[in-house]
Amino acid sequence: MQVLENKTDSDGNDDATQNSAHAEEAHADDLKCAKNGNEEAISETTTASISFESYRSEADNGHVGSQVKLGECYQYGIGIEKSFVDALKWYRVAVENDYPHAHIRLGEMYLWGNGVELDRKTAFRHFQIAAEQGYALGQYLLGYCYQDGYGVKRDYEKSFQMYLLAAEQDLATAKADLGRCYEEGTGVERNIEMAELWYSRAFEDLLVMARDGDVYAQDWLGWYYRDGLGGQTVCPEKSVEWFRKAADEWDSALAQCSMAIFYQTGYGQIEENPTLAFEYFLRSAQRGIAMSQNSLGYCYWAGQGCEKDYKLAAYWFEQAAESDIPTAKSNIACCYQNGYGVSEDPVMAFAWYKKGAMQCHNESMYNLGYCFARGIGTDVDRRMALQWYRKASYYEDDERSDLKTDQLLCEVDMDLNGVWSTL
Repeated sequence: MQVLENKTDSDGNDDATQNSAHAEEAHADDLKCAKNGNEEAISETTTASISFESYRSEADNGHVGSQVKLGECYQYGIGIEKSFVDALKWYRVAVENDYPHAHIRLGEMYLWGNGVELDRKTAFRHFQIAAEQGYALGQYLLGYCYQDGYGVKRDYEKSFQMYLLAAEQDLATAKADLGRCYEEGTGVERNIEMAELWYSRAFEDLLVMARDGDVYAQDWLGWYYRDGLGGQTVCPEKSVEWFRKAADEWDSALAQCSMAIFYQTGYGQIEENPTLAFEYFLRSAQRGIAMSQNSLGYCYWAGQGCEKDYKLAAYWFEQAAESDIPTAKSNIACCYQNGYGVSEDPVMAFAWYKKGAMQCHNESMYNLGYCFARGIGTDVDRRMALQWYRKASYYEDDERSDLKTDQLLCEVDMDLNGVWSTL
């Protein structure tokens, strides 16, 4: 029987990044603009020169750009108490005028469940409207949705094409994601030289955007300094600085996941702190980040930073599994197999192991073989058991005595014409 896992899947949502840039406004002369032509997030300088009251006055007079800026003030608590309800109100007013950046902002609210129920199909539709108007940020966010299957069937090739369109409009975060696509070989043939080229092209503009308060540029810089992307020197202190800023000041769910991992494992000057890791995983999981959901499930299952709670563990494992995280599929299968937090259900266990195995997840392949060998949720089928044991053995990096023993027993059993060896 497998032990539940708490690790990052190579195709999980967490290496995946998102971006934000801001639309051109009537106040363009007063606001510092990014190289991509989109207005940056409201900075302290901006709020000093253009007050919340002036946005509200102009928004009341029907100025669509100010309606969006007023929504941003309410969303982030700039010059006024934070209010998702009022932010949504003003974004929706601007959407009625088919303003592309209003579609972006409203779509992001649905994408992350800010003040509304998480609804990624609605988010996708708003991004699509903005993209169809040639808006770079809309193209980028469509790429993000295609990448992770948010509101649409996952399609890496379409994701790559959307990132490319946005990058051609000089959107820095799209350039960084092109680098990731080339590095991982998602939607395009793997090419490390091209990956480094795109990472390098993005870096300087990301710095400008991050310093002016762009949350997703800040998140990207956390990855640059963590992994040495684009020729940058690995610097744990700078990585933590940018991730923390994005996570705490701008409520980035992706950055919260990164901070959780830092506190879970220790990183740079951050010491292991299970309680803070749990708190960051919880914030991120509630916003729909699948890897955080799986990790939060593991926290509840193991009692790391919280009290043990198998029901909550199973709930979060299943949430992550529904988002196509292979490790989570194996974990929820284990819960159904053993009755951890759910009613024991061998058929459901078998089904989830099979889903994970189809993604070449090692533990799922091993446990699927185990189910076939012992008739758990399916009929006994020794040949299928041997097939999945062999696949698991092929993908296994470490020595596994239990896998090798079961494989050997299965082979011996077949040689003996079906007399199953007693374990």
